[in-house]
Amino acid sequence: ATALGQDSVLASNHWARQYLENLYNYGIMRGDLNGNLNPDRNIKRAECISMLNRALGYNSYQKGKLPFKDITGDEWYADDIAIAYEMGYFSGTSKNKADADSNLTREQAVSLICRNLKLEEPVGEILNFTDSRTFSSWSKGAIGAGAEKGFISGYPDGSFRPFNNVTRGEFAKMLSDVIGTLISDSGSYSYGTVPGNVTISSSGGTLSNTTVNGDLYITAGVGTGF
Repeated sequence: ATALGQDSVLASNHWARQYLENLYNYGIMRGDLNGNLNPDRNIKRAECISMLNRALGYNSYQKGKLPFKDITGDEWYADDIAIAYEMGYFSGTSKNKADADSNLTREQAVSLICRNLKLEEPVGEILNFTDSRTFSSWSKGAIGAGAEKGFISGYPDGSFRPFNNVTRGEFAKMLSDVIGTLISDSGSYSYGTVPGNVTISSSGGTLSNTTVNGDLYITAGVGTGF
């Protein structure tokens, strides 16, 4: 990860500081060339994909031709897009367009997270938000699941606003809340009582003497040879 600058958000009182610091320490989130995490900048689809791949232990893929005409293979995110496509959680905005440089919306962010963790989606109308009838058909269940798990919340007026862009800080909060304590290396781990979630993203680790009050996620990165 890029070393953070002296004016980094981690040295400030930014509302997302703890989430950014958590993901940075896990090696999931990286700074720009100047060492800044830019929490208030809209996150790009490619940035989201790269963070999810790191968090979930997806670090290899079977090389093959991508269907996306807007990916040449030379982009910094080309391998991450290929991994996400191979893992089956990213299909682009159309059959031949990835739109990797586009901003990520709130409903897209939640859907990508829920798709990876295979969260059970509630059936029927989503009653958590006042604008639930505006949700896209493909995102409605994921938003409901995210609300039930508590890693997303609405605005003060009770709306979710699915089409709003997500900032890097907002996505860091979502992802940090979901993964909780991350085990991404082999070894023996013992945490006592964990108030939130625990995510295991690599094989070879042993978890003992630990009570998880949240959810325990074992990602596809554990059992697919990654």
